[in-house]
Amino acid sequence: MKDMNNTIAKKILSTMRRIHPAHIIFALTYLSFFLTPGIYLIKYTPPETKNLQKTTGTFGIDYKGRGISYYSITNSEGKIHFRCNGSYIVTSTCETRHRLKKYIGKTVTAHWDKRKVYPFVTQSHFFGLSLNKKIIDNPREEITRIQSSKKIEFVMLPLLLLLYIAIFTHIRNKQRTKQCH
Repeated sequence: MKDMNNTIAKKILSTMRRIHPAHIIFALTYLSFFLTPGIYLIKYTPPETKNLQKTTGTFGIDYKGRGISYYSITNSEGKIHFRCNGSYIVTSTCETRHRLKKYIGKTVTAHWDKRKVYPFVTQSHFFGLSLNKKIIDNPREEITRIQSSKKIEFVMLPLLLLLYIAIFTHIRNKQRTKQCH
């Protein structure tokens, strides 16, 4: 039994020595930036519009570098940042809702929900906006965008993994060819 355990341990160590560090880096990157948030997006079921949380306050757009923006509502309880639809594969719709810029500084009501993006991380997800009880950014549109994003994620996650495997297999084959000559 002890000899069999040693043999298995040697095989595992031998395999691990052959794994290129770039493979490990990519696997961790893929897992943390694409797969985990993608799975949480695919599993997420948006609530019906009547069940969304609502927060009233002063509307704002906060820019977080490289063109990433978040909507925010500031009131007596503090400031809440809202993330728009999107993951690392599907872009955020905050940047595409330019028509909402005219409401910056006005008192509005944000329609939102908490959405899990990592095992211990949830974000306030923006669905829509209303001004004086009149909807100016329809939450139903965001629900439709989420459903589309889920389909895209479902297709893109395996494709990214296949692309990774193809690239690293090609690189590994080139390295082996060079070593043989």
